[in-house]
Amino acid sequence: MHLSAPFLALLLVFLSEAIALPSSLANHLRPREIIPSPDLTCGVRPGGTYSCPSHAPCCSVSGYCGAGDSYCLTSLGCQTKYAAPAGVASCYAPVDGVTVTPDNMCGTTGAGVYGYRCPSTGLNCCSGL
Repeated sequence: MHLSAPFLALLLVFLSEAIALPSSLANHLRPREIIPSPDLTCGVRPGGTYSCPSHAPCCSVSGYCGAGDSYCLTSLGCQTKYAAPAGVASCYAPVDGVTVTPDNMCGTTGAGVYGYRCPSTGLNCCSGL
């Protein structure tokens, strides 16, 4: 039998109240409401669970809101759950031959399945094609 995460969370809250767990543990078991970030941090933080604003729509793997490939590429760990509200473009996948390499590797070698391209600065970054 497979139980859904929302059902399990509700069950834990019910049980914690029924058996009178300490409030600190009971609060830890409750799902946190995702609220807008006050300081461009995102994800689960000590003060709460935060989403990104529309002017910095992507939540990076390190938990900061911003825009651009370093924040928004799904291949670099953009956290869609904490991205900007619906209707605002946020996390996206790299586009073969279009997305600039994040690690100086390009083509389909070294950087995995993505066909990253070199930056237009003239830097020869490609390890192979």
